Amino acid sequence: EIASCLVGSEMCIRDRSNNGKIMAVSAPTNSQTESGSSVGNIGLVTMYELINGLWSQLGDAIYGEVSNEKIGENSISLSSNGRIVAIAAHSIYFNVPHLHDYNASGWVNVYEWNNNEWQQLGVSILGPRNQHYAYTGYSISLSANGLLLSVGSPGSSSSYGSVQVYEFKNSIWEPMGSSIDGIVAGEYCGSATVLSSNGQILAAGSGSFSDESNPGISIGRIRICLLYTSDAADDLLCV
Repeated sequence: EIASCLVGSEMCIRDRSNNGKIMAVSAPTNSQTESGSSVGNIGLVTMYELINGLWSQLGDAIYGEVSNEKIGENSISLSSNGRIVAIAAHSIYFNVPHLHDYNASGWVNVYEWNNNEWQQLGVSILGPRNQHYAYTGYSISLSANGLLLSVGSPGSSSSYGSVQVYEFKNSIWEPMGSSIDGIVAGEYCGSATVLSSNGQILAAGSGSFSDESNPGISIGRIRICLLYTSDAADDLLCV
């Protein structure tokens, strides 16, 4: 993922396809809905494609829906061909209407360019139940084909944090193995996450990690995890 933002600007280039001809631009403080009404800081993400030397909008913009949702504020990820995009809204805490007693902190949606429009792949990936500051989607990363996705929730479990890898399979996003969890309170595991192009290697960053030799000092760390497959299940082995 890249982030190219002008100082004082409300718009950021968040990611580009491998050939550089498709890019995602976020405006997380946008307050205009798709219908033209005003709702504070819902955000929007717009896709552009370079055609004959000009950047042309690719389909309709993707809008947030509720106040302070700020979609695309921190993380957007594109597949290598730019035809699949993952968009997160990590800072919103909301009640999930179709799930009883479920409040989520953050969500991730994945869209595919199909029939000249952006269509959602599967359902939303939601933050853990009733954890106000999980910040699910603070970091996200798609594999090259767009069918594997890593999602960081650095504030989950009292800021130990976690990273979960998902695979789009049978029309749903299925967790692949166990999550990668922080081991120290306040390390914020998942503050950064990157998948390799084939989705077999995961880098999980903990921006505030401190160890016994540096108590109270945030030195940070990155764990490299390998996806392995057994007869029982897929899982991740961190080295």
